[in-house]
Amino acid sequence: MQGLRLVTGVAIVLIAALAIRGSANLRKPIVDDTELFLNFLRNDVLPERYRGPEYFKKIGKTIKVQAFSFKNCGGDFAGLTKLQVIPDPLKLPGNINVSAVGYIMEALDSPLQASLLIHKKAAGIWVKIPCIGDFGSCDYDDFCQILDMAPDCPQPIKTSGLGCQCPFKQGNYSIPNINMYGSFGFPTGDYNLTGTLHYQGKYVACLEVILTIAS
Repeated sequence: MQGLRLVTGVAIVLIAALAIRGSANLRKPIVDDTELFLNFLRNDVLPERYRGPEYFKKIGKTIKVQAFSFKNCGGDFAGLTKLQVIPDPLKLPGNINVSAVGYIMEALDSPLQASLLIHKKAAGIWVKIPCIGDFGSCDYDDFCQILDMAPDCPQPIKTSGLGCQCPFKQGNYSIPNINMYGSFGFPTGDYNLTGTLHYQGKYVACLEVILTIAS
């Protein structure tokens, strides 16, 4: 379940921050590879679910992103059995509803090491978004410190008994209907987010999410 906090919470914050960067003046001169890459990210990409067979024939790919999906990709102590994000595709700015069911097999506390990888799909290839100013595909020495800086904890998470700050207790958790509003815009396209957690040398959890942002 901590994987939910990592991917749905931090990823939304990361996307928001990149959106703010994306709202900067596009006429600013490109002074290095970082600015060049950010310009690439600011471009809208038509999600694959809306493309016809000729596109996939042209790029030589047959597998496409068709819907929101998630999977546990490793770890021994935490995971999700359900993760639902509505709407699919996401439309930003706009309302987002998240529901999840998961488990923690051992209590987790600070320091909780976390890593987040974010990729955007272009021409059938997943392109990694680098870590720029602590946003993007970054490593975090203690994710608990990031959670301490988060705004008010959503009531469904409080009610579940999980809470939003460390420590996290062992148990099974069901969190229905986390409603939030994404007030930021973000370039359309297909995104892959993978979050991992380590605690006291143990590989706690890994969660991979594929989602689409559309206009």
